[in-house]
Amino acid sequence: MATAYTSLAGQTFDLIINGTSASLQGQLPPLPTELITPDTGCYDMMYARMPTPFMQWAQSQGAIQVWDGLGMLVEQAAESFYLWRGLKPKTAAIIQQVRQQLLSENQPQSANSPQMPVEIGGPAGLEPTRYGDWERKGRCIDF
Repeated sequence: MATAYTSLAGQTFDLIINGTSASLQGQLPPLPTELITPDTGCYDMMYARMPTPFMQWAQSQGAIQVWDGLGMLVEQAAESFYLWRGLKPKTAAIIQQVRQQLLSENQPQSANSPQMPVEIGGPAGLEPTRYGDWERKGRCIDF
């Protein structure tokens, strides 16, 4: 169901997925601040050397965990490789290598760039929950 950002005011969600291209321009969609509770996970489908504006916003609003889209990119490539070649690549090492390459890029950082990891963890021992679990319960929003 399509809706305006303003109609989200007063609602909370367990999972918020940023599927917009705003992060590519260093921008944040106009989201109400009260969307996030201490149990909300936030996922930005974009990835970059440093946390995106959406990821920074989510952390500042108290999200329990924040992720970027690098893992999805690698996992989708691995599935395609499997379909074409019949071999399943081990993706954890690939994700780690790409993350290291992103972090080691020789790009100047601005003075206000946060120095936090791109994948921001939650409490120790937190069990991952599949996206479909949140979606079935009606507590997931993606935009």
